[in-house]
Amino acid sequence: MAVATDMREVLRAHYARRDLAWALRVTGRVLLTAGMLVAGFVAYQLVVTDILAERAQTGLTTEFRERASLVAPVEVP
Repeated sequence: MAVATDMREVLRAHYARRDLAWALRVTGRVLLTAGMLVAGFVAYQLVVTDILAERAQTGLTTEFRERASLVAPVEVP
C-alpha cells in the first residue's frame, strides 16, 4: 500500500502543478489582452482627438480671419 499512497501523492502534485500552470497561462493571456485594449484606447485618444481638435481649430481660425477682415483698421495716434 505504500507504493499506491506514494503514487497518489505524485499524481496529486503533478495535477497541482498542471493546474497552476493553466491558471498562470490564463492570467497571462487576460493581462495581455487587457494591456492591448488599454494601448488601443490610448492610441485612439492621442490620434483621433488630435485630428478632431485640428479640424475644429482650423474652422475657428477661418472664422476669426473672416470676421477680422470686416473690421476697419484703427490708427493709433
